[in-house]
Amino acid sequence: MTTSISLAVAAFITAFIAFPTAAKEPSPSRLRYAPDGSILAASARGRPGIILYDAKTLERLTGLDEKGSPIGDIDFGADARTLATGAGDRVRVWDLDTFQEIAVFPEEPGTITSIAYSHTGSLLAAGNFRGTLQVWNARQSQLLWTYNKRGPFSVEAVAFSPDERRIAFLLDDTYLRVWDVATQEQKALFRGDLAATLAFSPDGRVLAAGSQRTLAGKPEYAARLWDIASGAQIGYLPGHTDRIESINFSADGSLLVTAGRDSTVRLWAWDSGQPVAVFRGHQAPVGTAAFSPDDLTIASVDWQGQILLWDWNQASTAVEPTSWGTIKNTPDR
Repeated sequence: MTTSISLAVAAFITAFIAFPTAAKEPSPSRLRYAPDGSILAASARGRPGIILYDAKTLERLTGLDEKGSPIGDIDFGADARTLATGAGDRVRVWDLDTFQEIAVFPEEPGTITSIAYSHTGSLLAAGNFRGTLQVWNARQSQLLWTYNKRGPFSVEAVAFSPDERRIAFLLDDTYLRVWDVATQEQKALFRGDLAATLAFSPDGRVLAAGSQRTLAGKPEYAARLWDIASGAQIGYLPGHTDRIESINFSADGSLLVTAGRDSTVRLWAWDSGQPVAVFRGHQAPVGTAAFSPDDLTIASVDWQGQILLWDWNQASTAVEPTSWGTIKNTPDR
């Protein structure tokens, strides 16, 4: 895929997530594409419920768990027919053909903050705000191992490497850990003001995370990238003016998309360190931005529950959307 951008303005589609009243404990806004690209699952900050959308039109398909606890995180299984949701101190798995709950993974006491399936869907990881990370055999609902960080630390993000041999997790002690899934041995430790989000490149060789630090008395927010084999930092991408909440690679690995509390979505050619485009359209902090599986679209969701779909190939280097469609969703009856 080329990273060149035509000098046209990006078209986008917008929808607002129609959720019940916000709960007491705020949680991030999350958004995930199904592996086949057909469905978008989204949650709004601090509110219960997952809304499923047609990924092309943002037509509302249905809602799940809309009367439960606020959603901490969501992830699709490998077959695109199962969806895991973390809410309260439980991870629930849903069958998307019947929209019924088919499994519950009991967690350690503590609100779920992050979950992730492995590439084949055979493993499921969940972290909570008390610093506990658990890894499960997802097919047999069997707990494999537990990591527990002593102290008041939250697991902010977790991800499996594409080959499922490694798991990376980020706590709010600002350390990014990489463990061997089978032996439970720590293989790498990346230090330095890391926060909120992480992602493996599709080939599993690069790890990216959000960073925030103070330079000359001023905060600086950036995406940082490391070569996993050597441990060397190979990329530093400043530009956001507030904390980065989301970081994801394109399917071909050439691009990186970040989203943050400055209400922007930013596109990067990470290997050269060059910004490609800035997407401006959200009026609230952006919780997640992600590429569609075919890399043709970027979807983003903000703390107010607005979803935007961006045709990034038609974007100028500074994107100001000028056309949109609003889809009004009504609750299931």
